[in-house]
Amino acid sequence: MPRLSFRPRFLWGKAFTLIELLVVIAIIAVLIGLLLPAVQKVREAAARVSCQNNLKQIGLALHNYHDANSTFPACTFFPPSGGGANRYGWATMLLPYIEQNNIYNALDFKFSPWIPSAPPATPLAHWNAIQTPVKTYLCPSSPWTATYNYSAAAPDSSIYNNLGMLHYVGILGSDRGIPAPGEVSSLGSMIIDRGLKVTDISDGSSNTMVVGEFSGPAQFQKPNQFGGTGDTETTWGLADVYDQGGGHFYCYNCKTVAFPINGPYFWPTLAGGGTYTQRPLVSTVSRGALKSSHTGGINAVFGDGSVHFISQSIDLITLQNLADRGDGNVLGTY
Repeated sequence: MPRLSFRPRFLWGKAFTLIELLVVIAIIAVLIGLLLPAVQKVREAAARVSCQNNLKQIGLALHNYHDANSTFPACTFFPPSGGGANRYGWATMLLPYIEQNNIYNALDFKFSPWIPSAPPATPLAHWNAIQTPVKTYLCPSSPWTATYNYSAAAPDSSIYNNLGMLHYVGILGSDRGIPAPGEVSSLGSMIIDRGLKVTDISDGSSNTMVVGEFSGPAQFQKPNQFGGTGDTETTWGLADVYDQGGGHFYCYNCKTVAFPINGPYFWPTLAGGGTYTQRPLVSTVSRGALKSSHTGGINAVFGDGSVHFISQSIDLITLQNLADRGDGNVLGTY
């Protein structure tokens, strides 16, 4: 009968040599190198679907708003009850239609949604509401923070910081026929200070964008030292419309489609000392390129509530046809 050995297994044979150990480590490194891109790809695919779900909720909210008010929301407008000189944006007015009544009801429309005075000058409930991020308005692929961080002051030290962000913008239309480069378009389905009916979209609601992504950096765009960028950082309450003189306006929460998707067109960011971190290729807020951190394009919701992924290789003319509600042009492939 053979004798049983009670020596530990690792003593039965010789140990790994250094070369064998290095080979094992190299194999593990190769496997990890092959696995990580696949994991990142799956993660981005999930984030893109989540972003599309956000826009589906926005599309449904747009139609529920239309049912209640007989129009889609305007890009910017004065609230019907006691708004004073404070414009509010389309995303604010959709809050009750995306199950955010608690935030909407806390707003006091006599006070600004964008440049508030700190409490007690501004009601605390209003102050807290405008600083609340809304998940439906945030693309999960975006590298930007959930709250506003543009000011050249250190984070958390300025009333301009900490407002809830908006990663989606209304489509003002294309820049075709606009007399001045800085003027906002009124050719799209969401224009300033006036809501449009679905019947105003004569090209067909399924052929016309209403809201698109503005959730990532444009090509060459860089944040300032506090992590903020200029045109990317739009809040869900931001609806300021500035008169540049001569009746030419620009606004933040809607965009005029003038450039290719994810192109190097953006408003610059102020860094400390009042210097620009990166020079823009376009000098107006309203005409930045639609953009995202998704691979190869952006998501957009159309007038019929459907959501489409639009490739950044789309022909600019076709993109502008999608932006205008009544140009009568035949769409290309997208």
